[in-house]
Amino acid sequence: MSNTTSNTTLRIFRDSGAPEGSTDYTTLVVVHGWGWKASIFKKLYPVAKQSNVRIVSVIRRDYPGGVSYTAEEQAIFERLASSPRSPDTEAEMAAFTKKHAYDVYHFLVDFIKQEKIPPASNGEGGIILTGWSMGATSVSALLAHAGSYPASGISLSAYLQRAVMFDVSNIFFGYASPNNVELYHPMHDPTLHGAERLSAFDQWLTSYFQHGDVMTKGVEALESRVSPNTQPTSTYSRLTPEEIAELTHPPATLPTSSDFLSMIAGIMHGTYAATKELAFYPPEDVGDLRGVELRIVWCDRSFWETPLSAYLLSRELAQARNEGRSMRDIELVRLKGGNHFAHWDMPEKVFKAFVGNDSTVE
Repeated sequence: MSNTTSNTTLRIFRDSGAPEGSTDYTTLVVVHGWGWKASIFKKLYPVAKQSNVRIVSVIRRDYPGGVSYTAEEQAIFERLASSPRSPDTEAEMAAFTKKHAYDVYHFLVDFIKQEKIPPASNGEGGIILTGWSMGATSVSALLAHAGSYPASGISLSAYLQRAVMFDVSNIFFGYASPNNVELYHPMHDPTLHGAERLSAFDQWLTSYFQHGDVMTKGVEALESRVSPNTQPTSTYSRLTPEEIAELTHPPATLPTSSDFLSMIAGIMHGTYAATKELAFYPPEDVGDLRGVELRIVWCDRSFWETPLSAYLLSRELAQARNEGRSMRDIELVRLKGGNHFAHWDMPEKVFKAFVGNDSTVE
């Protein structure tokens, strides 16, 4: 299809196309994270080719090939990232999230119409929408605002087979980082500056950590510095200069970037927590997407923020079930041995976590 539609600011980076001769294939739509381009999913394409799956990777705004934010939108991010929290700032960020949800909704609807995507039926057909890291906020936004979308001629629930949030930091679930345990983070290291800090962050983010039993011991089981002689080495250390240029977008990591500013604003004004609440605990009358299953895949050797979020979320969901809260069908899926870039280092396992039904992927 065309990489643009009339109703959305999202763009397609790569589309594998429909499997030849298939009328019941599933379409896996993947959304990239902070500082990394949609090309980071390239190793999933050969895996999908062996299955009845089409893959579409999406370009987020302000990334190469995508739609830039306007000067007015950038100014709003700058203001909100430096403003104290108030009902007005909360409302502004909520409106921004809702607008993005509409973009995701229109992207999917237009794609379904233009490509004549087969509807979901018994685990076949339809779309699996997956967001990795910061890209998972596109998934939560879509689910959170499901009751407010305009009539489009189709029911998205007939096509959205599943939603997946993949290796998501505690930040994007609205969980605060623990203040009673010292956990290292290179972006907060006062001994690092400028390019040195970003280089350390890339190595750290893509490393393999040796956490303990996080689901039992919680924060105390987390490792925040890589142990000496840890194997495998970081994903970043194994990339060629050509791959680094192909996969990364350094401008997005700058403190002045739209991604960075919107992330700070989302934390400051409670946006991520509020969006999670709407997405995970939709009202009974929310309508079209309430019955869509949500899988939250976490990698047990990822940097500490993602196993922490899995631990905190498991406790929250257990409490919600005990209290009898009305909630979405949510499953936590553990990907054993994976780091934050498991889709690059072990694409077969990640693909299985996205499209399969196992609660643990070995």
